[in-house]
Amino acid sequence: NDRPEVYASLVVDQSIDEDQPGWSYTIDDDTFFDVDNDVLTFEAALANGDPLPEWILFDAKTLTFSGTPPKNYHGSDTIVVTAFDGTEEVTTEFKLTVNAVNDDDVITGSDTTIEQNGDYGLASTESQYLITGDLAGDIALSKNGESVGSTTFKGWSAIQVEEHSEGGFMVAWRHTDGGELIWETDQSGNYQTHRYVDLADYETTFDFDFDQDGIIGAEDQTIEQNGNFGLASIGSQYMITGNPGGEIALSKNGDPADPTTSRGWSAIQVEDRPEGGFMVAWRHTDGGELIWETDQSGNYQTHRFVDLADYEVAFEFDFDLDGSIGAPEGQDDPLEAVGGSNLLYDPTGVDLPVIENDNGTDYYNI
Repeated sequence: NDRPEVYASLVVDQSIDEDQPGWSYTIDDDTFFDVDNDVLTFEAALANGDPLPEWILFDAKTLTFSGTPPKNYHGSDTIVVTAFDGTEEVTTEFKLTVNAVNDDDVITGSDTTIEQNGDYGLASTESQYLITGDLAGDIALSKNGESVGSTTFKGWSAIQVEEHSEGGFMVAWRHTDGGELIWETDQSGNYQTHRYVDLADYETTFDFDFDQDGIIGAEDQTIEQNGNFGLASIGSQYMITGNPGGEIALSKNGDPADPTTSRGWSAIQVEDRPEGGFMVAWRHTDGGELIWETDQSGNYQTHRFVDLADYEVAFEFDFDLDGSIGAPEGQDDPLEAVGGSNLLYDPTGVDLPVIENDNGTDYYNI
């Protein structure tokens, strides 16, 4: 069986305006060809694998796309069409661009500026929040294809906006009862997700003093500084201090590590590892203890549950508060004592097997 063929040059990118009714595009019959004369079946989806937006209809028999973009739906989507002969498949794609338009019932009256203290600002008309400062024009906030304004969510007001480091925007909201949250939107202002937060933890992100304490961001709180590196809590972020190149932010799976990352757990000590990266000691409110291993940039790699007292030498810290760093002299705890040698806990805190015999103590890398 031969794979179907596709003539991608016959597929044309599309451009329409939002709210424009009656859009239709049919892929040329000669675009796909099967040398075995197998019957081809067709599917269409977005390039990221998501299904087509609800407003786009696809007729697999005629290879026709049609629909009307909803109000405030604008931006670009790449649509992938797949032809399948029962064994092999081939794909082609085209870009569909929906152009933003000024809807008379949305962008009316004079804009009221809410804030303008960063690269982007926030404004409001009678029924629409707008992100200002974009070279292409104001961006309308929306959710599920509907306009979002000051009366959309009872008690909630959008108060700050800033560009997201990964694209799109973050919008800070506050409720009349004191509740606070952050929206994440795409580049066109369309809602993607949200999370409830304490906005004071995001002051440096928005460059705004949310808690009105006269300081943007929290003052650094030093947790420890007793070795080559130290540990501090800065706002909503644990930071490794003492690095000549600047502070290093702790993170896990791309998210900042902070006192609220894992309920009940607190980072209490940090030290660099001989093989590179860092070890971070954590303690739980129930007494549990563990060690993170990170790379040189502070990104979590793995962890292990431990008795931190066994790692006092590595961290240069008296975890069990017995007045000494490391096991008190004469109190080595043998793992076994059979024959002329004993196997002990490693007093260096780096998990080396330790053999004690009549010739002294040896450390072995494995």
